[in-house]
Amino acid sequence: MTDLAWKHAKQSVFRRSDGTSFKEDLTTSDKAARGHLWPGVEKTAVCKNFSIRQSESSSPIFLYICALESLCFFCCTGRLSSHTDRERCSQVPLDAVASDGLGRGIAFRGDYFLREDEGKSWHAFPTAEFFKEVKSDVDAAFSHAGLLYILKNDQVFAYKSGERYDLVEGYPKSLQEELGIEGPLDAAFHCEGSPVLFAVKDGQLFVIELGTPKVVMVQYVLPFPKVDAGMCGPSGVNLFAGAEIFMYQAQIWLISRNPPEPHKLSLEMFGCDH
Repeated sequence: MTDLAWKHAKQSVFRRSDGTSFKEDLTTSDKAARGHLWPGVEKTAVCKNFSIRQSESSSPIFLYICALESLCFFCCTGRLSSHTDRERCSQVPLDAVASDGLGRGIAFRGDYFLREDEGKSWHAFPTAEFFKEVKSDVDAAFSHAGLLYILKNDQVFAYKSGERYDLVEGYPKSLQEELGIEGPLDAAFHCEGSPVLFAVKDGQLFVIELGTPKVVMVQYVLPFPKVDAGMCGPSGVNLFAGAEIFMYQAQIWLISRNPPEPHKLSLEMFGCDH
């Protein structure tokens, strides 16, 4: 109904004398769209001191819904959620770092993960809501052939990345079956185009051929007492230890007795100033 028709209907003499009343409502298609989006919106409305209730009159006039891939969340005066602020600038070591298979950086820590958006900003989400089979506290992660692999204890989970993360049929599999090595691992990373996977366990670097069957070819002792995560990118290999990141310009440096100069993880990767 157009605005003009609505105005005349409300002022109609017949309506007043007959006692007829009108109620403004959403269209059938709008109701269906709202019903589809609302569960995700409720789960991710994490803005501090912000609450909302669904109603028939809810409209974009006072609800600001920001779309990020398949996720909808509420933007509070342009500020990041308290979860994102905390996770970006935390000094707690990361559990795993990888690409999610679509070129987006993804970093896991405890019950949350941070994901990089197209604008190179990072946002935090509960791991259990996107990776319900893993839930939290992953050991390692890497991407290969367009899939995101998450390692936890002695299991491997493979996910297809898209509007959401879908577990590949047949997973989880045992770490021994998938990679030919016993878990748990401290870190794992794969360099695009390479036929091998690098895995870190108890201060040692294992080079695993990704053929069938998987073959652990060689191992090196790393110059770190503990490696929390690793990631291979266009500029080289990054190893994460505690609150620091060590950036190698070439893979061969991984066997060097002298690691490169450390950088502050929260500043270098997430842009925090503390």
